[in-house]
Amino acid sequence: MKRKILAGCVGVFALVFVACGDSSDANGVDKTEEISKDDGTPLVETFDELPNCTAKREGDSVYVEEEDLTFICQDGTWEEADEGEEDSPKSSDSNKNDDDEGSGDSDGDTDSNTDDDTASSDSGYEEDSGYATEEDLPNCTAKREGLEAYVKDADVTFVCRNEMWVNKAELPPSFATEEDLPVCSAKREGVKVWLEDAGALVVCASQKWIPVEESSASNGGSSGSQEGTSASSTPESSTSTESSAGNGGSSGSVEESSTSTVSSSSVAVTGRIAGTCSAPVNSFNGLGRNEATTWSFTPSTSGIGAKNFHWTFDEGASIASSTDPIPSVSYSTAGTHTTKLVVNKGLDSESKEITCSVKVTGTRVKNCGCTTTTTSPIRVTPTEPRTISWAVSGCTGAGPFTYSWSSGYAGTGATGTRSIGTEGTYAPTVTITNSEEMDTTITCGSVVAQEPPTAVCNLAVDSIHAASYSTASNYTAIPGQQFWFAPRSVQHVSGSMIMELDFAEDAQAILVNNGSYNKATKLTAPEGLGTYPVTLAYNGETVCSATLKVDYPKPNCNIGTETANSGSYTAIPGQSFYFRPGNSNFSGTINMNLNFNGSTRSIVVYPSGNSTSSLTAPEELGTYPVTLTYRGNQVCSATLMVERVTSTSCGITKTTWNTNTYFTPGASFENWDYVTVGSRLTMTLFQDDVKLVSKDVEKFYNSEQWYQITPPTEPGTYTYRLDYHGNTVCEVEYEVE
Repeated sequence: MKRKILAGCVGVFALVFVACGDSSDANGVDKTEEISKDDGTPLVETFDELPNCTAKREGDSVYVEEEDLTFICQDGTWEEADEGEEDSPKSSDSNKNDDDEGSGDSDGDTDSNTDDDTASSDSGYEEDSGYATEEDLPNCTAKREGLEAYVKDADVTFVCRNEMWVNKAELPPSFATEEDLPVCSAKREGVKVWLEDAGALVVCASQKWIPVEESSASNGGSSGSQEGTSASSTPESSTSTESSAGNGGSSGSVEESSTSTVSSSSVAVTGRIAGTCSAPVNSFNGLGRNEATTWSFTPSTSGIGAKNFHWTFDEGASIASSTDPIPSVSYSTAGTHTTKLVVNKGLDSESKEITCSVKVTGTRVKNCGCTTTTTSPIRVTPTEPRTISWAVSGCTGAGPFTYSWSSGYAGTGATGTRSIGTEGTYAPTVTITNSEEMDTTITCGSVVAQEPPTAVCNLAVDSIHAASYSTASNYTAIPGQQFWFAPRSVQHVSGSMIMELDFAEDAQAILVNNGSYNKATKLTAPEGLGTYPVTLAYNGETVCSATLKVDYPKPNCNIGTETANSGSYTAIPGQSFYFRPGNSNFSGTINMNLNFNGSTRSIVVYPSGNSTSSLTAPEELGTYPVTLTYRGNQVCSATLMVERVTSTSCGITKTTWNTNTYFTPGASFENWDYVTVGSRLTMTLFQDDVKLVSKDVEKFYNSEQWYQITPPTEPGTYTYRLDYHGNTVCEVEYEVE
C-alpha cells in the first residue's frame, strides 16, 4: 500500500533542498545540516517531516527512517517507492532546480514558508474525510489563524480564531468600518456582526447598530487569518497553488479553496477580500421548504472592508439575486441549493466567486397543538375507569396529515383516547406526518387522575383511642355522652385536604391527612335514643361512614356477698350484703343512682370491673328491690329476700354426769350466710315469753352446755324459744312432771 500526502498540505518539518551557492533557506535553516543516506538519498526521521510534494520536486526520493522506506514525489503526493525505483532514485539535491527558477528566489517552491502547524498534516487527519473527532484537531496556534478543519463525527467545519477552534456556522458577518454596515432594518432586528475597525460585536436593535459587550475572542469575530490565505479541510474542498507574481507583488504561494459543504465556502486571494458565506439551518434536517433563511458573509481577510455584495441564487429561490448584505431567501423545492457571492465587485479588492450551498428538505409540519377538554384532577378506580380524549388541531404544512399516538393511547386520526383507572399523570405524545413525509412530535396537555380518597371512620371513648388504637365503626353511647371521631388508614390523599364531617344534622370541616394518624374530633351523643350515621365526605362523595347507637346503659344489677354476681339474694334481717353493677353497653364512666329500701345513693358505674357497694337487709322479713337508674330511667334491678334464720337441731338436754339441764341451739341453721353475716349471731332465749338470756350462737358448733336452765318445779309443759331480731329461730317444749 502506498502512503500519500496532499499536495496542498505542508509538512510538520520542512526538508530543505540546498541551492548552489546558498547555505541557508529563507527561514534561516542551515542547509548544511541536511541528512542523507550513504547513497546520497535525503533522509528524514518521520513521514510528517517530508516537504511538500510540488511540481519542482516531481520524481524526488526521500528516505524515512521511522518507516524504513523510501518515498517518491509523484503527482503531488509522496508514494512508497517500488524496489526498482529505490535502486535509482532521482536526486533531490538543491542543484536539480532549473536555472530559470533561481536557486535563492523567494518565489521558488523551496518550502521556505512551510508551516509546521498546518492542520492537514497533523495526526488524525484523513485525506477523504478530514478529522475523525474534535479531539483530533491540532492546536489552534497563531500560524493557523483563519484556517478551517472539518470534523467528521460532528459534521462541522471549525475555524481557527484567536487560538480557539470555533464552529464556522457560528461566526458572525464582518464589516470593515461603521460606514460599511447595512441598514439596520426591522428584518435585521437582533442580527449581530463584527465591526473590524472597532474590534467589537454590534447588534441591530431598534433600527440602530449598537455595541454588544462580548469579547472578540469568545465570538470568533476577528478576521485574523493571514492575508491572502484561507484553508478548508472539508471533504469537498479542493486546493490549488498559484504564483504570486500577479497578485500585487506579494511573495510566497497563494492558496485558493472552494467548499461545497451544506452551509458555506470560502475564498481568499492576496490583495482581495476573502471569506465565507453561510445560512443558518436546522441542525437535524436542514432548511424546510418555503422556510425563510438569511445569507451572510464573514470575511477571513484583515484590513479589507466589504463595500458591496452581489448574491446570485439558483432555481427555486424566492429571489434570483440581491445586493443586500444579509438577504432573506426561501426555497420552494427540496434539495441542495447553491448560492454564489462576489464581494466588492468592480473594486481592486473584488473577491473570487464564493460558492455556498444549503440543504432544503420538505415542508415542515408546524403550529400543531394537542389539548383535552377534561379538567384535572379526575376521580377514577380500577373498577370505575374513565375514558379521556385528546385532539390535535392547528397543523400547517403540506397536508393531509397522519397521526401516530404513543403507546397506551388509541387513535389513528387527530383524536386519541385512553381508559384511565389508576392514579397518575397522563400526557400522550403524537407524531404528525404530512404528505411529504415530514413529521413533528408534540406532547399533549396532561390529565391528572386520582383514585377517590378512602378511610376508616373510627369512633371511640376518647381522642387517643379514636386516633391511634381502636378501629371501631360502630359505637354505643348514652344520651348526652361525649365521644370522639377520627379517620384512620387514609389513602389517595395528596398531602392533606379539607373534608366534611356530618353527624346528627350538623356538619363541620376537618383537615384530613394521608396515612394512619389523624387528629380526633369530639362529638356529643343526642338525647334521643336511636341510631345515627357519622359520615366523612369529600366533594359530596362519601369517603367513609360509622354508626353511633344512642341507648341507655344496660348493666347487670348483682347482689350478694362481696363477689356478688346474681340478680337475687336471700339475707336475714340486719344482715350486710353487697351490690355491684355488671358489664354494660357503654364506654367511659357514668354517675347512676342506687335505690334500695327507700334510700338513694349516687355511685360511679364503669362499663366493666365495677366495685361493690355495701347495703344492710331490713329487719322486717320480705322482698326488697335493688334498682339502678340513669336520668330517672331504671337501667337494671335485683331482688333481696329477707328471711328469718331457723334451726332444726335445737333442744334441751341433761348431762348424765352432773344431771344439769341445758338448752342447745344446735348446728343446722337455714338462711344463715356466715360469710356475709359472720360465724356468730346474738340470739335470745325465752321461757314462755320470759327472757332468760341473750347470747352468741355459733354457726357450726355450739356446746351442749350453751345455756343451763332451771326447769320450773311446778308440773306442766314449758316452751323454750330461741329468737333472732324478733323472729323465732326454733322452739322446744319441756315437760315437768
